[in-house]
Amino acid sequence: MRSGIAGRTGCIALLSAALASCAPQPSRTTSTDLEKIQHIVVIYAENRSFDNLYGLFPGANGIANATPEQYTQVDNDGKVLPHLPPVWKGKDADPAFPKDLPNRPFRIDAAPINLPLSVATRDLVHKFYQNQEQIDGGKLDRYAAVSDAGGLVMGYYDGSSLPLWQWAREYTLADISPDFPPNGTEMPDGASYFELMISHFANWRLTVDGLVRNKLSLSLDEIKKLPARTQVTQHSCDEGWSAIGQWTGVPLGHLLQMAGLAPQTRYIVFHCLDEMDDIRKILITARGK
Repeated sequence: MRSGIAGRTGCIALLSAALASCAPQPSRTTSTDLEKIQHIVVIYAENRSFDNLYGLFPGANGIANATPEQYTQVDNDGKVLPHLPPVWKGKDADPAFPKDLPNRPFRIDAAPINLPLSVATRDLVHKFYQNQEQIDGGKLDRYAAVSDAGGLVMGYYDGSSLPLWQWAREYTLADISPDFPPNGTEMPDGASYFELMISHFANWRLTVDGLVRNKLSLSLDEIKKLPARTQVTQHSCDEGWSAIGQWTGVPLGHLLQMAGLAPQTRYIVFHCLDEMDDIRKILITARGK
């Protein structure tokens, strides 16, 4: 199991306020609003503090806000360590880590260590009495001294590639706009669109072609069988308005993986289903320079 900063213990709450700090704040919460909450789901990441994975999240109370008083580690006798202990690998120091790391949090996936999150490190001690000693009456300053992993407890990663990081950048259900203006053509004119409507779009196809290895022509039923996800995000229109809505569908990335973009592809061109473009199908065309 990978490990990381234990000096600032925390848990990851689903759609927590800490991770969703980039979203606009909703209006004042009333007792009636709180009564609507039926469940609170909390996910504990064993051997993971908040800072270990999400300490660099924009707006979070993370690594950038940590003060020397909060992160400085002391020895068993209470004296400040001149540097972090070695990262132990059994009885020997792990050669992947410098022996005299500064007494402060450090990036595991950056120089001079450069171990990505995908590379497992040794485990951290998780025993009751050792943990009590590490907490040190709330000062949280003996994690490195007591841990059998040494200085590894002060390591952290850039977690921006993790799914939970991306979800935290989205909005919550409470942020959905009460009104979502229509954008473009609500009801395209023309016989072709009317024919699709009365057939419940049975003959409609999503075409993906151009610089791809596998040209796609997918029916609506075929698309509905593909992996989908739901997200709450903001729609910003070039007319000057914006609104937040909930969307469900197949991620574009999945379709492009199915098609297999050619290496020389530089642009993706979308054509909308309306008569303003005078087309009969939605086309996604991968074009080169």
